[in-house]
Amino acid sequence: YHGGGDESLHIQQFYDLLTASMSIIRGWAEKIPGFTDLPKCDQELLFESAFLELFVLRLAY
Repeated sequence: YHGGGDESLHIQQFYDLLTASMSIIRGWAEKIPGFTDLPKCDQELLFESAFLELFVLRLAY
């Protein structure tokens, strides 16, 4: 039996990494020429549709 504390710690660490990555990736996206000229709803759609791939790339490097 593994203690639940280890699992909850790993989940918390993953969540922290995920939320920090969201902020970093959003900042990076806003530096792409023309991105901030798009309507906010389009910016959100693009961000949400590409976030997982960008998150994996960030983890890889």
